[in-house]
Amino acid sequence: MNIYKSITLILLLSLYIPLYSQVTYLNLTGLTNTNSLTGVSIGTTGATFDASISTPVGTPPSPDVSNSGNFSFRMNSNTSVQCVTITLSTTSGTFYITDNTDVNHGLFEQWDSLSINTGSYTLTDPSSYINMGSTGTSGTSYFKSTTDITSYTSWNLQVSATSIKVCGARKPSDPGIDNYKIPIRIGVLTATVPVELINFDAFRNKDNVELNWATASEINNSHFEIERSYDGRNFETIGEVSGNGNSQHRIDYSYTDVPVSNLENTVFYRLKQVDFDGTFEYSDIRVVRFDQIGNKMQLVAYPNPMNDELNVMLSLPSGEKYQLQVTNSYGALVYRKNHLFSSGLHTLDLSQWNDGMYTLKVASDQGTQHIKLMKK
Repeated sequence: MNIYKSITLILLLSLYIPLYSQVTYLNLTGLTNTNSLTGVSIGTTGATFDASISTPVGTPPSPDVSNSGNFSFRMNSNTSVQCVTITLSTTSGTFYITDNTDVNHGLFEQWDSLSINTGSYTLTDPSSYINMGSTGTSGTSYFKSTTDITSYTSWNLQVSATSIKVCGARKPSDPGIDNYKIPIRIGVLTATVPVELINFDAFRNKDNVELNWATASEINNSHFEIERSYDGRNFETIGEVSGNGNSQHRIDYSYTDVPVSNLENTVFYRLKQVDFDGTFEYSDIRVVRFDQIGNKMQLVAYPNPMNDELNVMLSLPSGEKYQLQVTNSYGALVYRKNHLFSSGLHTLDLSQWNDGMYTLKVASDQGTQHIKLMKK
């Protein structure tokens, strides 16, 4: 059997790019108790928002704000109440409220409460600290559990509405701490785009297989299940790695398959990413060879992000046949060319390509590798 053809066919049949909702955090710079915001752009979406602080109770200071959605309610007594109203220019929308990571004190004391006044919502709380249910109706206040949340816990509240009023308050029975803050972060879900799985690689290490992958962003990510197959069709779950819930930064993962059957020449791997609600998506398939050819392929591409030119460096045995191909975020082929290995150096002209996510793949008798790329 032609290994090159069989691996390429399996990859094309199994290609599925998981989706997630991208969060764009709001630029709240300049918002104070007396100064409202009007017509502020929401990233590059073309939409805008207005924001204002309602007349506070207990004369608390103006909130602490930033250009990346960070918002800290200011409580100057145990009777303080401070509310922010945000209205989108769009006819529909979903607000995303989560932990504020720009603070050095306890993120959510047991006396704190948040309330919303409109829209249906979904609460995701992998730490189980927030003592409300996962869904509800408008006007419900959110209280944390009986212990303080003192570190980032990845809870988030998604509210379907074009206008929202969020209030921070201290329980009346709180002994009170002057100038206390209740920190959150406010954004909106702006698009559904491919999951930024930066890389997923599998390579042989003696009789084991090392799997490495990384994500650029995660939303409601419960865990990854590692699946293995010896025929490329029938997969079994061999392990599980916990996800990080919600994240807007790179996170690296790894798993070692110990041992792999030495009776098999070719082994296939894929990731099953599972959300907290049980929904899941599969990654591309990775192939590892245990026969005499081995896996000697190495692929490097730079710069990333790229502009109008991409440099590709490939390492293969001299004379090896291989194919380079590039697909866009919709899976459409934008570049494909067959080669016979000599130097392994390539320069691709990207001047006519649209901005966005692309996948560079190389396939040969050694197996396959791919790299996620961003053009901007």
